[in-house]
Amino acid sequence: MNDEIVQSTAKTIYNYNLDTAIDIAEIGLDSFFDDSLFKDLSITRTIYGLVKTGLAIREKYFLKKTLMFINQLNNNGISNENYQQYKEKLKDNDKYILKELEYALIIIDRYVDYKKNIILANLYFNYIDKKFNWEQFQELSIIVDNIFLSDLKELENIYNRQMLTMNDINNKISFRRLKTQNLVENIENTLRSPDGMGIGFYLNDYDYQITELGRLLFEYGLNNNLNI
Repeated sequence: MNDEIVQSTAKTIYNYNLDTAIDIAEIGLDSFFDDSLFKDLSITRTIYGLVKTGLAIREKYFLKKTLMFINQLNNNGISNENYQQYKEKLKDNDKYILKELEYALIIIDRYVDYKKNIILANLYFNYIDKKFNWEQFQELSIIVDNIFLSDLKELENIYNRQMLTMNDINNKISFRRLKTQNLVENIENTLRSPDGMGIGFYLNDYDYQITELGRLLFEYGLNNNLNI
């Protein structure tokens, strides 16, 4: 990731003053360079300046995804003390914080579906707000890259139940994909003695349960709802 892009993204975050209610997802790619609302942002000027032979679709799309990320980040952190402290560290060019931001930008560039950047921004904000650690954020960001957004409805079903059987699953294809991402896991059958007189093999009432990563993704990536 180009250092100029990381620095200009940091500058855009701590100077960001656009209305966070703007639906950036609905704005055409060319508007980010033609519209006065966006063209004076530091990240816009940097990307435009780095491309010498005209802006390709990829650069336009990366800018759109990055601005969606920044917009959602600021929307979450308007009155949050930890986020304000984070912005001050960006302003002071804290090397560790800039390295984390660089990682986030690399992930943004990987995402094909631009809506995933809202989930990423929610996760990054909650990492800043100390809801989970950096390693968990990294793992969750890769999971978001791999999942289908259409599977999130089944994740909601799993989250609401916490534990479930195959009969509780609404979409088995989505369920299998979520399971491969370690968002749901099998509940192991156990040896137990209900009366203290002997030990026998008993089946559990439920077959599956949501994992810690599944819980974190739903509570902090989706903010407990599917409106992304």
